[in-house]
Amino acid sequence: MAGERIVLTVEEAAKAIGLSRGSAYAAVRRGELPTIRIGRRILVSRDGLERLLASAGKGQSDEDAAAGGLQFVVKEAGNPGGGAGARGRS
Repeated sequence: MAGERIVLTVEEAAKAIGLSRGSAYAAVRRGELPTIRIGRRILVSRDGLERLLASAGKGQSDEDAAAGGLQFVVKEAGNPGGGAGARGRS
């Protein structure tokens, strides 16, 4: 662990797992990222993040596991019934 920090900023954790800064902070608010609060700073435990990602992979199919990929579901805010232009037409 020489030279390797054991915690990351929320921005660093977001970049490491491919999230935007806003999505990462939203995940922190929902309690989905393992955080440590020191004063006003919010830090993400590297070990906790690795355990979270490892546990997320346990629910994948054998085929996905063999390919070595994790599967994430991205939910978009906005109209739950369809795209921006989706409206009931008669």
